[in-house]
Amino acid sequence: MTLLPTELTAKFRHLCKSRTVHGALQAKCSFLHNDKEYPGILFPSDNEEWFADIPEDALIKVHRISPCNDERYPDEYKGTALPLEQQSLETPVKAEAAVVDMSKMPFLLREAATMIEMLLAIADKEQTAPLPQPTKSDAPYRSPNQWTDEIIEIICSNENFKTKPFSAIGLNAYMESCFDDFWEGDLVMLENRSRWRSRVSVALSKLLTRNFIERVPGTQKHYQITQQTINQINNHD
Repeated sequence: MTLLPTELTAKFRHLCKSRTVHGALQAKCSFLHNDKEYPGILFPSDNEEWFADIPEDALIKVHRISPCNDERYPDEYKGTALPLEQQSLETPVKAEAAVVDMSKMPFLLREAATMIEMLLAIADKEQTAPLPQPTKSDAPYRSPNQWTDEIIEIICSNENFKTKPFSAIGLNAYMESCFDDFWEGDLVMLENRSRWRSRVSVALSKLLTRNFIERVPGTQKHYQITQQTINQINNHD
């Protein structure tokens, strides 16, 4: 097998139906190196759930790349995505899609003219049609920053989170079983648990940046509040 660098960009292919033995999402991808693509499998950092919302062909920054030692995936590689806050999540434009066969241009122009006429006819009908009623997705819901503030409050008011290490999975479990202040739009998000869990992952990433929490030394999946945060809580009390 080709020895790949330990840090590369990967092209997201699709989310796997099954999770890892530790309950984490996993996805098929192609690692990009020297204008070639190498098939493999990709894992999120620290059990983050944002993989559930990644479009096909999105470019993801990856590290810890190595040959896959699972006999089910011969000649494939594995890697770990960098945390969400370090991603740009761009989708590449395929060069071949931009190449137009000029001999087909008259046909394409006729097709475009027909499509424009159809869209104009639809627009005329919509102008006279009654306005649609608000749907469940129109219901108010918390923004990522508002959820970050809520999670700060939860951590500070819960002795287990305030004094002991905790994981994103544990925080999600607490939220889903004990938190009772969901807005109507938040409940819509709960219908897709992976989307809801991504809110917690984003919030934890923000709190790491703010130095409100830190990773427990020697771990990748557990957090604890920093001494700076402890001092702020004590001063507030």
